[in-house]
Amino acid sequence: MMNFSAHEINERLDELVSLGLFGKNFKFRTKQKEVILTIAHVYLNKLAESIIIEAPTGSGKSVIAMITSKLLESFDSTGYVLTSDLSLQSQYEADFSKYDLKWGTIKGIDNYSCSVNDLSFSLGECRIRNMSYKQAESLACFHTCGYLQNRKKAIHSRISLLNYSFWLLQRNYVAKKQGEDGEEESFPQRDFTFFDEAHKIPDIVQNHFAPTVDYKIVDNVNRLYDELRHQGINISALSKSQFNANVDALIKETDKSNLLNGLISLKNILIPYHDLSDYVRTKIKELFPINATPTTEWRLISSLMDKVKDTFCKVEDYIDIILEVGLDKLVKIKNSEESVTFKCLDERHMIKKHLLEKSRFKIFMSATIGDPKRYMVNMAITDAKLIKLGNTFDFSKSPIIIGKKYRMSFSKKDENFPHVLAIHDQIIGNFHKNEKGIVHTGSYDITDKIKKNSSVKDRLIIYNNSVSKKLALQEFEISHNKILIGPSLLEGLDFKDDMSRFQIFFKVPYPSLSDPFIKEKLEESQDWYNYKTAISILQGIGRSVRNSEDWAKTYFLDACFYDFYNKNKEMFPLWFNERIKK
Repeated sequence: MMNFSAHEINERLDELVSLGLFGKNFKFRTKQKEVILTIAHVYLNKLAESIIIEAPTGSGKSVIAMITSKLLESFDSTGYVLTSDLSLQSQYEADFSKYDLKWGTIKGIDNYSCSVNDLSFSLGECRIRNMSYKQAESLACFHTCGYLQNRKKAIHSRISLLNYSFWLLQRNYVAKKQGEDGEEESFPQRDFTFFDEAHKIPDIVQNHFAPTVDYKIVDNVNRLYDELRHQGINISALSKSQFNANVDALIKETDKSNLLNGLISLKNILIPYHDLSDYVRTKIKELFPINATPTTEWRLISSLMDKVKDTFCKVEDYIDIILEVGLDKLVKIKNSEESVTFKCLDERHMIKKHLLEKSRFKIFMSATIGDPKRYMVNMAITDAKLIKLGNTFDFSKSPIIIGKKYRMSFSKKDENFPHVLAIHDQIIGNFHKNEKGIVHTGSYDITDKIKKNSSVKDRLIIYNNSVSKKLALQEFEISHNKILIGPSLLEGLDFKDDMSRFQIFFKVPYPSLSDPFIKEKLEESQDWYNYKTAISILQGIGRSVRNSEDWAKTYFLDACFYDFYNKNKEMFPLWFNERIKK
């Protein structure tokens, strides 16, 4: 094994910077260069399997990922950079352009339109005809197709930017199918992978392998059955009433053994449709050559086939997971009277099998890792080096003020709500008369009670769902001294500078025990529940102080936070502890 000295790695990095690859006036932020050199040294000398980086907001995690990737590329390595959502991926893409990095970047297929029929790419001409990607390259539209062009570039780039969902799909289902078909993997295991926003990984992996069962499945399968029969394609299938009964049982059943058997039955019901998929695609290709447009009926069949196939794959994957980890890990979550979602309590197993084992050297980055030991346990990581960047922000004007008197626990919240509301109104009305801020309420019920009873209700902007939240955010952005309140403001929002000079936690953001998954996870591990709460608090704290010149006061009105914090201080970073005022 070849060893690389720290001096050699540093020289290579200085050479890349001197060449102007990151701009003529590029300068490292505090500790950035040291982090990049450490990652490269650990990777090149095989000193650990993973690196965990806790880097606060404003420390430039994306720059660390990009420059390290460029440095490792110069040592003949290949890699992926993964993002948690499309907005973050777009930010990376803008930085790629800024630094003139010619790497590939690709999103999921439904983020692109077919350049021929202007429909979603999943309904594009080449997809409907069951053409392989290689065959699609012979089409005239290939050169104007956003998805095919980006996909090809991402495959051939030594460094590629993907989102988690696309990467998980490619590294698991697609790679498995390509292996079975004797094909080369499109997105194979690469030398290293950056996992940005790494605190989200358990939820991302969980949701990726969580099938939803509802009556839409019945409708899709029944419509597909009728359309196939209409085209002269007979299929052996259950009657509509039998299929309905199966889905009905899955929605109403509570016994875990019966639920697993019901999912296996659902999979068996869908097998004939799944197996017929390639035949249908070939039939469409025969009926409609390249110069002929498929009819509306065949387009519908293609669309329904994709939906049924997707359901089949999710159900099949979930069954395999439960058979591996045990029936006691099966959890059913009721979304509505007509919809349920199935999750697995053993996130560690899913992360290890579908993420850790699908990548080589791994770099996990987040502003909110919390306690690294707990993070490693929850992520099934056994060998990692920790890099912790101190916060360089000036928090002298950003105290965290905690109340010790009124608890908003389940047994006390009704009794103490009027007292906490009075403090809430006093803070807003007396101390922040002309400033904007946000209020983390913990639930829509508390949001509504505040709106109805607050003496400052005229300044409050509320929302009741994701649609009204978008409108509320737009109203809040252009307002003068309004306050945005709600239960889902903890992550992914940027209220920098005068957008928010204070924030109030009306209630500690404990994970909701009305969720059967959360309830069973708590029964399994109180430590997991506490860690999850701490991460939510750290995420929420970060909404209002976004750069080194920014400041905002934070208030915890729920006295439960005082108890929680004192019992779990090790879960919070030093900069958090130093800001506490009682």
